[in-house]
Amino acid sequence: MKDITKLPAQLWLQAGSGAGVATLSGNRTLNGESAHFQILTPSGANRDVTLPNLGTTATGNGQWFVIRNAGSTYNLVVKDSGGSTVATLPPGAFQWFVSARVSGTNAWYQSFSDLALMGAVALTGRLTTTDGVASGDARIVGGNVHTKTATTTVSNTTTETTIGSHALAANVIKAGTTVRIRGSLRVTGVNATPTVTLKIKLGSTAIMTTTTLSMIANDIAVFDADITGTEAAGASTTVHASARVTASQSGTPVSAGAAPAPIASVATNGALTVSATVTWSAAHASNVLVGQQFSVDVVG
Repeated sequence: MKDITKLPAQLWLQAGSGAGVATLSGNRTLNGESAHFQILTPSGANRDVTLPNLGTTATGNGQWFVIRNAGSTYNLVVKDSGGSTVATLPPGAFQWFVSARVSGTNAWYQSFSDLALMGAVALTGRLTTTDGVASGDARIVGGNVHTKTATTTVSNTTTETTIGSHALAANVIKAGTTVRIRGSLRVTGVNATPTVTLKIKLGSTAIMTTTTLSMIANDIAVFDADITGTEAAGASTTVHASARVTASQSGTPVSAGAAPAPIASVATNGALTVSATVTWSAAHASNVLVGQQFSVDVVG
């Protein structure tokens, strides 16, 4: 009986073999006996990974590899046997490569265009999509980084009080990155005619400070802001910011905003807190405001 351990790795993997795991001090060439799964760490420089020669006959199609860049610094440049780049994998990225025969020609293709992921997946590279449009604009996929789940009650004080905040990690804001802040508050009761001042902040800098809002019980305010990086993260960078708030004053809607403007000398290479604060004009136990929603999205 033939020893199945002598089967090529692409077959043996299906019978229980492992993946090809290696730290690359040079380039790597795969062949028909290489494992389907390649977990590779480029060391010292970007490294080339050359896929097998597919030949010119129909037998060349149907091969596949999943290649992951397990490094933290250098790229894996995946090439076909002719030296043409099929894909560049930055640190943390992975891709499925499949050979196919199209119009009589064998070639390698990337095949994660329609990938359903189950469970949490942490990606360190930039994720983009053309949303099914051939040669479409690559859109950066971003999303929520913080959502407040508990309310914050502010009452009987004239001290500026934070009703929502999130600390962005160092280097998150860079050229092309937009931080989007959304939130809401509700006044549940007042004594006499106090006013409320709302601020939206980046660090200690107020992106927007409202005029005093004359709010009564059941009045609400909804606010949002955009902060966009204009250059690489650094100790003294410029960001652009704009904000607006829509509120009800005695049940009448009013709107206020801060026009887009540059904010200079922002240290984006360190942690930065985005926040929303409120201040009552008078302290009284009946002056009650509840900070309800506060969320932060990062795109780019």
